[in-house]
Amino acid sequence: MPRNAWFVTILAAVLAGAAGFAAARFLRPVGPPGRVAATPEKPADPEAEALRRQVADLAAERDRLRDELRASRETPLQPEARPAPLPASPAVEAPKANAEAPPDAAPQIAHETAPGAASGHPLDELRQQAVADLADPEKSERAAMFLAALAAKGDAGAIAAMVRALGGDNADAREQILDVLDDERLMGNPELAQAVSALMQDPSASVRARVAESLSHLPADVAGPLLQSMLGDSDAKVLRKAAATLGKLKYADAGRELAALTRHADASVAWEAAYALHRAGDSSYVEAYVPVYGGKTRSADARERLDGVKQLRRLKLESARPWLAPLVNDADPAVAKEAAKAIKDLDQQLKK
Repeated sequence: MPRNAWFVTILAAVLAGAAGFAAARFLRPVGPPGRVAATPEKPADPEAEALRRQVADLAAERDRLRDELRASRETPLQPEARPAPLPASPAVEAPKANAEAPPDAAPQIAHETAPGAASGHPLDELRQQAVADLADPEKSERAAMFLAALAAKGDAGAIAAMVRALGGDNADAREQILDVLDDERLMGNPELAQAVSALMQDPSASVRARVAESLSHLPADVAGPLLQSMLGDSDAKVLRKAAATLGKLKYADAGRELAALTRHADASVAWEAAYALHRAGDSSYVEAYVPVYGGKTRSADARERLDGVKQLRRLKLESARPWLAPLVNDADPAVAKEAAKAIKDLDQQLKK
């Protein structure tokens, strides 16, 4: 069996969660279970039948394959053999390491964008079924994962399907696609990056918040200005996500807007803005939080003390040491252990 057929089989098993369910959704068998149904118009596809048998055999390994799916993204997708190669493709070069799509991207998109066209390969059937499943809230998450796995390997048909979903009117599908854009190669694709950027003004606040998270996979000089423009959003969740991503990217140019948000009426927004500035090099705003979290470390409730210690450890500020030092002998073992770790972090920071 070709290598890519094995890859499709593994993906089908992972996304469906059970072999029989996967075969019913993605491979669309006809006829009663256990019997191959033949139609007068099209003889049974031996390769498709082999795939169905392999799906059944791999059902017991579906949990292990879920982990292997992410690892498999590191290997490039090999183009499937096609019955008739493109007429104008002499001396096709091998794909480069950073290529965004394989040489046969054009025929994949042609299959994907031709409604009612006959499938030329089981991979096309799987992709088309995943596109259809994006409209079903119960299936959209796994369908998005399937498309993302293919897109990460350079499958142009999957990329085109994801771009269309991001621009469609189904908010759930948009959110599911945004949730799987956790691979820098996906956000590095110009088409996907542009489609994501266009959603910064999406009517759904949940979609806008996910956009802010997805932008973390772009370089700071590209994502920074986009996130900076989102700091005027009216939704608190969007503001928190945008500020957190700016902090992750250490984008100092948004300092003025973030400083203004440290006075936001929503305390969680104010904190994320202050912490983003801290990560970008300005600790003046988070210094005000040291006595706040320090006060929690003096609580009679061990859970409160532990939370205060964790927040102080996260800040990594020398001004937190007086609050942390007494807690290394705390009566609660978890509090004492976390305080010791925080003190160790501060000591190591001084040595740098």
